[in-house]
Amino acid sequence: MRQLTQAAISFLPSLSGTLSSLLPPLWDGLTPHQPHQAIGHLYSPTDFSIFSSTPNAPPLPAHIPILASRSPYFRSLLLSGLSESRTCSAHFSEPYIIIYTVLYFIYTDTLPSFLLQRGWDTQGDIIAATPWANKIDTIAAGALLAAGAFILPGLSAQLRSVLRRTDSGSRIAPWVFRAAYLTSSESRQRVQSRKQAADSRLMESDPGERWLEEMIRTAETSSSEAEEDPTPFLGEVVEWCYQERSAVERRFKEVMQCQEELDGESGEVEIEEFVWAEFQRLMDDKEASMRSQVHV
Repeated sequence: MRQLTQAAISFLPSLSGTLSSLLPPLWDGLTPHQPHQAIGHLYSPTDFSIFSSTPNAPPLPAHIPILASRSPYFRSLLLSGLSESRTCSAHFSEPYIIIYTVLYFIYTDTLPSFLLQRGWDTQGDIIAATPWANKIDTIAAGALLAAGAFILPGLSAQLRSVLRRTDSGSRIAPWVFRAAYLTSSESRQRVQSRKQAADSRLMESDPGERWLEEMIRTAETSSSEAEEDPTPFLGEVVEWCYQERSAVERRFKEVMQCQEELDGESGEVEIEEFVWAEFQRLMDDKEASMRSQVHV
C-alpha cells in the first residue's frame, strides 16, 4: 500500500473544493459493470477500490491519501494492517448509491447535487432513467445511517436537512424513522438495555443476538461523533409520523412484509422488528402525552 505521510494527511483536507474532479461519474444503475473494465480515472490514477452490495455495479475508485485524511473510519481501516490495507480494496454491505453519496461527501464536504436538487446528477442531467430517480428520500435516509457508521457527522447534518424538506409523506416514513431512531442516543440506551437483558438470559452468545452488538456500535458512533445532537431530529420525525400514524403504520407493515419475502436474513429482520416495536412505543408515548395535555 502507498505510504501515508503526515504531510499528505494534513494537507489534503484544505483541497476539498478541488477534489470533486477526482470522483468517478455517477453510475447509471443500468449498465452492468464488466470485471475486466478498468476502474481508474483517466486523469486521476487511483489506488483503492470500494465495492458495494449492488449487483453488477462498478467498484468506486478512490485515493488512499484522500480517504485517510478526510475520514476517521477509512484512516483506521487503512492503517489497521487488515486485509483492506493489503489488498487496497474494501467491500461494504451498503448499496452503490449510498457508498457513492458517502464517497462524494468525503471528497467535497457536500452532498451529490441529485440529493440537493432532488433528481439531478452531478453533471446536471436528470436521472429519471436510473433505478433511484424516485428514491431521493430513501437514499437520504439510508445515507444517514451510513454516515453514522462511517463517522461523518457533517454528512449526517446535511442529510437531516434534506429529510426535513421531504414531501413524500407516509411513503418513506419507515426509512426516515429508522434512520432517525438508529442514529439517536435513545436507540443506544434501548439497545444496550436489551442486550444486557439478553446476556442475562443466555449462558453463551446467541448468534441471533449479534445484530444488537452491531446496532450498539452504530448508535455509539453516531452519538459520540455528532456535531449536533441527533435526538431533536428524532423528535421531529416522531411528531411528523404521529400526524399520519395510521398511514405510516400501514407502510411500516408493507415494508416489513417485503423484507421477509425478499431475504428473511437473521439480523436484518430482527432490526426491523426492533425498530417497529420502538416506533409503536414512541407513538403510544406521544398519544399519552397529547391526552395528558388535554386533561391539564
